[in-house]
Amino acid sequence: MQKRPTPIYQPRCRVCKSPFRVEVEKALIEGKLNFSAIARAVPANIEGERVTRRSIRNHYDKHLSPSLMQAEARIAVQAVEDELWRAISDSRHERSGASR
Repeated sequence: MQKRPTPIYQPRCRVCKSPFRVEVEKALIEGKLNFSAIARAVPANIEGERVTRRSIRNHYDKHLSPSLMQAEARIAVQAVEDELWRAISDSRHERSGASR
């Protein structure tokens, strides 16, 4: 089973604190909108604070990007392990067939 990356949370980060964090991160991952467009789409919070282009950029660089790299690394390692086990299994199968 694929393990999800642990989200990084920093209490000073406006995106981390935003009730729209999931939507912001989804937009970043999809890559269809730039930082400014995402910032314009996110409503202000209860205190009237807005998520700025800079806060989205910082969140991506410091919080989202490391999580994505960890997830990509886990996927790559899993693919190598799967291929290795497949090769071992094939090798054992070939040897058991040859000994008959």
